[in-house]
Formats: sequence, C-alpha cells, structure tokens
Amino acid sequence: PESGENWMTTGQLLNHMADACGLMFKCFITGTWEFEEGLAAIMTVADGKEKLAADKALALELLETLTDNDLTTRMVQAPWEKKARPLGYALSEMASHLDVHKSQLFYYLKLQGKDVDTALMWGMQNDG
Repeated sequence: PESGENWMTTGQLLNHMADACGLMFKCFITGTWEFEEGLAAIMTVADGKEKLAADKALALELLETLTDNDLTTRMVQAPWEKKARPLGYALSEMASHLDVHKSQLFYYLKLQGKDVDTALMWGMQNDG
C-alpha cells in the first residue's frame, strides 16, 4: 500500500509468512522463543519460495516428533498470550495465521497487476 501506516511491503509479508509455521512450531514445541521481530524483506520470488519451502519442511519435521498425546494434552503459551492452550490447538492457529497472510498476499499481488489466481496461490496448479 502506498498510503497509511502499519503496512508490510510484499517482501516483508513474504518474510513474515516464511516464519509462520516451522519457526513458530519450533518455539511452541521447545518453549524457546528466539526469533527476530522486525520487518526484514525477501527480495526475490526465488528467495521467497526457498524460505517458504524450508519453513514447511521444518514444520513437517517437527510434527513427526509429536504424539497425539503431545498435541492434545501438552499445554503451551506464547509470550503474547494470556493463558496456556493445548499444543495441537496452538500449532493449528499458526497454520491459520499463515492462511490469513496468504489471502493478504493474494490481494497485494492482484493490486500490483500480477497474473495470479486462486488455483496458483493455493497450490492447485504448477507455476512452472
């Protein structure tokens, strides 16, 4: 957006999205909240794809270490939350958070005149 305040650029949004699952899953699972806050930006599509793929791989790797019991009975709490909640719920919320930003990215790209559609954004077609 060219006006207003408190907006991320497209590159900043991509960087934020690339830390939405794997990195946050790691924080919830380990209880160690070490991550950089800020508005760093991804500068190229290739870098964005690479960082998103790495974050997804980390999330899936971490999920493999958990049991159903871990997901349903282990209580976790992020530093910004008022109360603890089940680990599975917290991880699901992080995936939902990513989905919200994916919609935001879709609109950013559409407003920039990029040739993007829902099938491409949600992985229903190969982008070449």
